[in-house]
Amino acid sequence: GRLVHPDEAKVFMLSKGLKPLVDYPGAQTPWKCLHQTCGREVTPTYNGVKWSENGGCKYCADSTFNYAAPAVLYLITNDELGSHKIGIGNADKKRVEQHQKYGWKVFKTLEIETGEIAYQVEQSILQWLQNVLGLFPYLSKSEMPQGGFTETFDASEIRLPEVWREVERVYRNVKASA
Repeated sequence: GRLVHPDEAKVFMLSKGLKPLVDYPGAQTPWKCLHQTCGREVTPTYNGVKWSENGGCKYCADSTFNYAAPAVLYLITNDELGSHKIGIGNADKKRVEQHQKYGWKVFKTLEIETGEIAYQVEQSILQWLQNVLGLFPYLSKSEMPQGGFTETFDASEIRLPEVWREVERVYRNVKASA
C-alpha cells in the first residue's frame, strides 16, 4: 500500500538472509538475490518475502513441493468467491484436492516434467496477470485457509480460456529455452 525505498528494501532482504545481486526492481518484480544460508541464487519478490513464512528461498522453504519431481500446474475457479487461481503442486495432485475441499473447481491441469519448470510457468503467468493486465491478488489470506491467496485473481476481469492460452504459450517458450 506504500512505496518502498530501495535502501529500506535492501535492508529488509538482508535481514531475511537474502543478499540482493541487482538494484531493487520493485515490490512485485522478481529480485535476483543470493540466499546466504544455502548459497543458491533465487528470485523472490519483495512482497513475496514480506508476506511469506518461508523466508524467500524456494529451495530451503519448509514445503512439501519438490522442485526436482514431476509437477502439475492447475487453473481453478471458485464461483462463490468470484475468483480464479493458478497454482502448482507435485504430480500426486494433493494440492488440487486441498483446494477442491474449499469449493474450488478445476478448469484445466497441465502435467510438467519438473517442479522447477512448473514454477517458472506459474511465475510468468502471475507477472503477466499483474504487469500486463493489472490483476493483483484478489482474495485475502483469511479467505484461503488452505493457502495460495497470492495466486488468486478477479474472475470478472478475465476468462479462464484466455489465461489457459497464455499458460500454453509460456510453457512452450520455457521448454524451448530449457
